[in-house]
Amino acid sequence: MKKVRYIIMVAIALGCLLTACSGDDEEITFDQTAGEGIVGEYTGEWIQALDGDTTRAQGTLSFSKIEGDYLTQVTAVCSDLKINLTSKANVSHANADNYAFVNNGTGNGFEAAFFGRVSSENKANIQYTKSVKSGRFTKTFNFSFSGTKK
Repeated sequence: MKKVRYIIMVAIALGCLLTACSGDDEEITFDQTAGEGIVGEYTGEWIQALDGDTTRAQGTLSFSKIEGDYLTQVTAVCSDLKINLTSKANVSHANADNYAFVNNGTGNGFEAAFFGRVSSENKANIQYTKSVKSGRFTKTFNFSFSGTKK
């Protein structure tokens, strides 16, 4: 009985070992690197939220090429909300003409982790949260931007 069980287990193991994955997956290639493809300036609306109060103002979000194929320089500007921030971010292809960017560190120019996307329809968005100490209290501001390419 033990021999029969052993032979069955060996047959199953050999079957699993000799099963191959198909190699017909298409390799996706891109005309340009993610760092080059995301370059541009986007104009739109910045939103600042604090304790249920929302402030909206016009501003820009721009991306410029820096060293490395998967890096970009992100610059956020909105004079009404006193936003003038610059930081490096990792950028990657989300699919054909879409890009995702992120900087998870808090020691960057935004002083907060941020993330966002740029779509093939030339629309960009970004979100980040920033905490500011005011006396004994800490205020948490949520910022977001949505805009289109100039």
